Amino acid sequence: MHDGICVLIPAFNDAAVIKRSIESVIAAGVDVRHIYVVDDASTDETRDVVWGFVGINVLVNSHQRGRMGGVADAVAHFRLEERYEYFAILDADSHVATDYFTEILVRFLEYPEAVLVCGTPRSERHNWFTAYRAYEYALTLRLYRLARLVVTVAPGCASVYRTHALHQLEWEGDVDQTVQVRQRHLGQIVYARNALVYTTDPPTLRDYINELTRWYRGSWQVLRLRGVAFRQETRPESDANAAQRALLVRGVHQSIWR
Repeated sequence: MHDGICVLIPAFNDAAVIKRSIESVIAAGVDVRHIYVVDDASTDETRDVVWGFVGINVLVNSHQRGRMGGVADAVAHFRLEERYEYFAILDADSHVATDYFTEILVRFLEYPEAVLVCGTPRSERHNWFTAYRAYEYALTLRLYRLARLVVTVAPGCASVYRTHALHQLEWEGDVDQTVQVRQRHLGQIVYARNALVYTTDPPTLRDYINELTRWYRGSWQVLRLRGVAFRQETRPESDANAAQRALLVRGVHQSIWR
Protein backbone atom coordinates (compact mmCIF):
# COMPACT_ATOMS: atom_id res chain seq x y z
CA MET A 1 0.00 0.00 0.00
CA HIS A 2 1.23 3.49 -0.83
CA ASP A 3 1.63 6.09 1.88
CA GLY A 4 -0.13 9.36 1.19
CA ILE A 5 2.45 12.03 0.49
CA CYS A 6 6.17 12.63 0.77
CA VAL A 7 8.11 15.89 0.61
CA LEU A 8 11.54 16.24 -1.00
CA ILE A 9 13.75 19.23 -0.18
CA PRO A 10 16.86 19.70 -2.35
CA ALA A 11 19.53 21.63 -0.42
CA PHE A 12 22.91 23.23 -1.03
CA ASN A 13 24.54 25.34 1.67
CA ASP A 14 21.14 26.07 3.23
CA ALA A 15 22.04 25.70 6.91
CA ALA A 16 20.58 29.13 7.71
CA VAL A 17 17.12 28.45 6.27
CA ILE A 18 16.36 24.73 5.99
CA LYS A 19 15.31 24.30 9.64
CA ARG A 20 12.33 26.59 9.15
CA SER A 21 11.43 24.82 5.90
CA ILE A 22 11.33 21.39 7.58
CA GLU A 23 9.45 22.73 10.60
CA SER A 24 6.77 24.21 8.33
CA VAL A 25 6.27 20.86 6.58
CA ILE A 26 5.83 19.11 9.92
CA ALA A 27 3.43 21.82 11.13
CA ALA A 28 1.43 21.28 7.92
CA GLY A 29 0.77 17.67 8.86
CA VAL A 30 3.56 15.60 7.26
CA ASP A 31 5.32 13.20 9.60
CA VAL A 32 9.10 13.62 9.65
CA ARG A 33 9.61 10.07 8.35
CA HIS A 34 7.97 11.15 5.08
CA ILE A 35 10.35 14.09 4.61
CA TYR A 36 13.41 13.60 2.38
CA VAL A 37 16.39 15.90 1.98
CA VAL A 38 19.03 15.57 -0.74
CA ASP A 39 22.19 17.46 0.18
CA ASP A 40 24.06 18.48 -2.97
CA ALA A 41 27.59 18.32 -1.47
CA SER A 42 27.06 21.27 0.89
CA THR A 43 30.16 22.79 2.49
CA ASP A 44 28.32 24.37 5.44
CA GLU A 45 26.37 22.81 8.34
CA THR A 46 23.28 21.89 6.29
CA ARG A 47 23.55 18.18 7.09
CA ASP A 48 23.98 18.82 10.81
CA VAL A 49 20.82 20.92 10.87
CA VAL A 50 18.83 18.29 8.97
CA TRP A 51 20.07 15.42 11.13
CA GLY A 52 18.69 17.28 14.11
CA PHE A 53 15.25 16.05 13.02
CA VAL A 54 15.02 12.47 14.28
CA GLY A 55 13.61 10.10 11.65
CA ILE A 56 14.21 12.33 8.63
CA ASN A 57 15.61 10.76 5.44
CA VAL A 58 18.84 12.22 4.03
CA LEU A 59 20.77 11.53 0.83
CA VAL A 60 24.20 13.18 0.64
CA ASN A 61 25.79 13.60 -2.78
CA SER A 62 29.58 13.40 -2.81
CA HIS A 63 29.76 15.90 -5.67
CA GLN A 64 27.36 18.55 -6.92
CA ARG A 65 24.58 17.33 -9.19
CA GLY A 66 22.47 20.46 -9.31
CA ARG A 67 18.94 20.87 -8.00
CA MET A 68 17.12 18.66 -10.51
CA GLY A 69 19.91 16.10 -10.61
CA GLY A 70 19.54 15.79 -6.86
CA VAL A 71 15.78 15.36 -7.21
CA ALA A 72 16.28 12.54 -9.72
CA ASP A 73 18.83 10.88 -7.43
CA ALA A 74 16.51 11.02 -4.41
CA VAL A 75 13.46 9.71 -6.31
CA ALA A 76 15.47 6.69 -7.45
CA HIS A 77 17.42 6.12 -4.23
CA PHE A 78 14.40 6.19 -1.92
CA ARG A 79 12.04 4.50 -4.46
CA LEU A 80 9.52 7.26 -3.87
CA GLU A 81 7.40 6.33 -6.87
CA GLU A 82 6.78 2.87 -5.42
CA ARG A 83 6.10 4.01 -1.87
CA TYR A 84 3.89 7.09 -2.14
CA GLU A 85 0.82 8.33 -3.97
CA TYR A 86 1.86 12.00 -4.05
CA PHE A 87 5.28 13.66 -4.32
CA ALA A 88 5.93 17.27 -3.30
CA ILE A 89 9.03 19.38 -3.97
CA LEU A 90 9.92 22.29 -1.70
CA ASP A 91 12.90 24.64 -1.83
CA ALA A 92 15.09 24.75 1.26
CA ASP A 93 14.62 28.52 1.54
CA SER A 94 10.81 28.30 1.35
CA HIS A 95 8.19 27.36 3.92
CA VAL A 96 4.56 26.32 3.59
CA ALA A 97 1.33 27.49 5.21
CA THR A 98 -0.20 25.10 7.74
CA ASP A 99 -3.00 24.10 5.32
CA TYR A 100 -0.77 23.89 2.24
CA PHE A 101 -0.88 20.12 1.73
CA THR A 102 -4.57 19.90 2.57
CA GLU A 103 -5.35 22.50 -0.11
CA ILE A 104 -3.17 20.65 -2.63
CA LEU A 105 -4.66 17.24 -1.89
CA VAL A 106 -8.22 18.54 -2.03
CA ARG A 107 -7.49 19.62 -5.60
CA PHE A 108 -6.30 16.09 -6.44
CA LEU A 109 -9.58 14.73 -5.08
CA GLU A 110 -11.56 17.28 -7.07
CA TYR A 111 -9.73 16.37 -10.28
CA PRO A 112 -8.94 12.62 -10.46
CA GLU A 113 -7.17 13.16 -13.81
CA ALA A 114 -4.79 15.72 -12.33
CA VAL A 115 -1.14 14.70 -12.39
CA LEU A 116 0.32 18.00 -11.18
CA VAL A 117 -1.08 20.56 -8.73
CA CYS A 118 0.64 23.93 -8.42
CA GLY A 119 0.49 26.00 -5.26
CA THR A 120 0.81 29.76 -4.94
CA PRO A 121 4.22 31.34 -4.15
CA ARG A 122 4.22 34.38 -1.90
CA SER A 123 7.32 36.55 -1.58
CA GLU A 124 8.43 37.45 1.92
CA ARG A 125 8.85 41.20 2.12
CA HIS A 126 12.13 42.48 3.54
CA ASN A 127 12.63 45.70 1.55
CA TRP A 128 11.09 47.62 -1.33
CA PHE A 129 12.57 45.22 -3.87
CA THR A 130 11.09 42.07 -2.38
CA ALA A 131 7.81 43.95 -1.99
CA TYR A 132 7.93 44.47 -5.75
CA ARG A 133 8.47 40.73 -6.24
CA ALA A 134 5.40 40.04 -4.10
CA TYR A 135 3.36 42.38 -6.32
CA GLU A 136 4.81 40.69 -9.42
CA TYR A 137 3.75 37.24 -8.17
CA ALA A 138 0.25 38.43 -7.34
CA LEU A 139 -0.22 40.14 -10.71
CA THR A 140 1.13 37.18 -12.70
CA LEU A 141 -1.06 34.66 -10.91
CA ARG A 142 -4.09 36.89 -11.40
CA LEU A 143 -3.39 37.01 -15.14
CA TYR A 144 -2.99 33.22 -15.23
CA ARG A 145 -6.45 32.82 -13.71
CA LEU A 146 -8.02 35.25 -16.15
CA ALA A 147 -6.25 33.94 -19.26
CA ARG A 148 -7.01 30.23 -19.02
CA LEU A 149 -5.04 29.35 -22.18
CA VAL A 150 -1.71 30.86 -21.11
CA VAL A 151 1.17 28.40 -20.89
CA THR A 152 2.11 28.61 -17.23
CA VAL A 153 5.12 27.19 -15.39
CA ALA A 154 4.76 24.92 -12.38
CA PRO A 155 6.73 26.75 -9.65
CA GLY A 156 9.61 24.67 -8.39
CA CYS A 157 8.89 25.62 -4.79
CA ALA A 158 5.20 24.71 -4.99
CA SER A 159 4.64 21.62 -7.14
CA VAL A 160 3.05 18.30 -6.16
CA TYR A 161 2.87 15.31 -8.53
CA ARG A 162 1.07 12.00 -8.63
CA THR A 163 3.93 9.57 -8.31
CA HIS A 164 2.77 7.32 -11.15
CA ALA A 165 3.96 10.04 -13.54
CA LEU A 166 7.48 10.35 -12.13
CA HIS A 167 9.07 7.63 -14.27
CA GLN A 168 7.81 9.44 -17.38
CA LEU A 169 9.53 12.72 -16.50
CA GLU A 170 13.08 13.82 -17.15
CA TRP A 171 14.24 16.03 -14.28
CA GLU A 172 15.65 19.04 -16.10
CA GLY A 173 13.91 22.14 -14.74
CA ASP A 174 10.59 23.74 -13.78
CA VAL A 175 9.71 24.92 -17.30
CA ASP A 176 10.76 21.62 -18.80
CA GLN A 177 8.67 19.64 -16.30
CA THR A 178 5.56 21.60 -17.20
CA VAL A 179 6.11 21.20 -20.93
CA GLN A 180 6.73 17.46 -20.55
CA VAL A 181 3.45 16.96 -18.68
CA ARG A 182 1.56 18.63 -21.53
CA GLN A 183 3.41 17.23 -24.50
CA ARG A 184 3.30 13.68 -23.17
CA HIS A 185 -0.38 14.00 -22.20
CA LEU A 186 0.31 12.72 -18.70
CA GLY A 187 -2.76 14.37 -17.19
CA GLN A 188 -4.25 17.64 -16.04
CA ILE A 189 -2.37 20.51 -14.42
CA VAL A 190 -4.40 22.13 -11.66
CA TYR A 191 -3.85 25.41 -9.84
CA ALA A 192 -4.46 25.61 -6.06
CA ARG A 193 -4.94 29.29 -5.25
CA ASN A 194 -5.07 28.84 -1.47
CA ALA A 195 -2.04 26.55 -1.18
CA LEU A 196 0.52 29.13 -0.09
CA VAL A 197 4.31 28.79 -0.12
CA TYR A 198 6.43 31.65 1.23
CA THR A 199 9.64 32.14 -0.71
CA THR A 200 12.87 34.06 -0.20
CA ASP A 201 13.44 36.25 -3.24
CA PRO A 202 16.59 38.12 -4.33
CA PRO A 203 16.91 41.23 -2.12
CA THR A 204 19.09 43.23 -4.55
CA LEU A 205 18.91 44.24 -8.19
CA ARG A 206 22.05 42.28 -9.04
CA ASP A 207 20.67 39.08 -7.51
CA TYR A 208 17.35 39.67 -9.28
CA ILE A 209 19.06 40.05 -12.67
CA ASN A 210 21.12 36.92 -12.08
CA GLU A 211 17.98 34.95 -11.20
CA LEU A 212 16.10 36.15 -14.28
CA THR A 213 19.12 35.33 -16.44
CA ARG A 214 19.08 31.74 -15.18
CA TRP A 215 15.32 31.47 -15.66
CA TYR A 216 15.24 32.84 -19.20
CA ARG A 217 18.30 30.87 -20.26
CA GLY A 218 16.58 27.71 -19.05
CA SER A 219 13.33 28.66 -20.81
CA TRP A 220 15.11 29.17 -24.13
CA GLN A 221 16.88 25.84 -23.75
CA VAL A 222 13.51 24.13 -23.27
CA LEU A 223 12.10 26.00 -26.28
CA ARG A 224 14.94 24.74 -28.46
CA LEU A 225 14.68 21.18 -27.11
CA ARG A 226 10.93 20.63 -27.03
CA GLY A 227 9.20 23.57 -28.65
CA VAL A 228 6.17 25.10 -26.91
CA ALA A 229 2.83 23.43 -26.25
CA PHE A 230 0.34 26.30 -26.37
CA ARG A 231 -2.62 23.99 -26.01
CA GLN A 232 -2.64 23.24 -22.34
CA GLU A 233 -4.59 21.13 -19.91
CA THR A 234 -4.59 23.47 -16.94
CA ARG A 235 -7.90 23.28 -15.09
CA PRO A 236 -9.79 26.28 -13.67
CA GLU A 237 -10.85 26.70 -10.07
CA SER A 238 -13.67 24.37 -9.08
CA ASP A 239 -17.15 25.52 -8.14
CA ALA A 240 -17.46 23.35 -5.03
CA ASN A 241 -19.56 24.97 -2.32
CA ALA A 242 -18.55 25.12 1.33
CA ALA A 243 -20.28 21.86 2.27
CA GLN A 244 -18.75 19.96 -0.63
CA ARG A 245 -15.32 21.36 0.17
CA ALA A 246 -15.66 20.36 3.83
CA LEU A 247 -16.32 16.78 2.71
CA LEU A 248 -13.25 16.87 0.49
CA VAL A 249 -11.08 18.15 3.33
CA ARG A 250 -12.40 15.39 5.58
CA GLY A 251 -11.62 12.89 2.84
CA VAL A 252 -8.03 14.12 2.72
CA HIS A 253 -7.55 13.63 6.45
CA GLN A 254 -9.26 10.22 6.47
CA SER A 255 -7.66 8.63 3.42
CA ILE A 256 -4.33 10.37 2.73
CA TRP A 257 -2.74 11.31 6.06
CA ARG A 258 -1.44 8.01 7.34
